[in-house]
Amino acid sequence: MVWSIVNPEESYLLGKRWMFKEEPDISEADIFMFRLSSIVSLIIVVLLFVAWIIR
Repeated sequence: MVWSIVNPEESYLLGKRWMFKEEPDISEADIFMFRLSSIVSLIIVVLLFVAWIIR
């Protein structure tokens, strides 16, 4: 998840490069949404982990 925040272009294409003959163009909106979803997922995982530890 952290790698998706730092380098969303590479993370977005992880395991999908074989589908394209040349480097695909990823829009800025796609990069923003992918980064945002990674940040939200990371926050949720951290909160769940902290709740599990406290319990």
